Amino acid sequence: MWKPGIRATSGSWLLAGQAAKLQPPRLHNDVTRSIILRMNTAAKLLQSMRSNPLDWQLAQLQSVARQKGIDWRHEGTSHCVFVRDDGKTLSVPARRPIKPIYVKKFLELVEGA
Repeated sequence: MWKPGIRATSGSWLLAGQAAKLQPPRLHNDVTRSIILRMNTAAKLLQSMRSNPLDWQLAQLQSVARQKGIDWRHEGTSHCVFVRDDGKTLSVPARRPIKPIYVKKFLELVEGA
């Protein structure tokens, strides 16, 4: 039942005069926002890997590699091979967690050393 003084806004009901924090609708297929989030997440992961190379998973390394433009192949084998554009490769065992030495070598690969 509609009453004067009550209005609907994006799925919620507000009383007239009631202060509300309205947020823009979240777009599920917003390409720009997803790229920005991935960039921020990859940058944060990279910084965290530098400060603490313990207890990382292969999916996190792949996320950073994807953002940095590094290819990888992992087709049901026991190792994931990261391949940089200049041909430099790094083979990382797919066991969890990844040992710190492989995380350090991955950082060297990403940073171009």
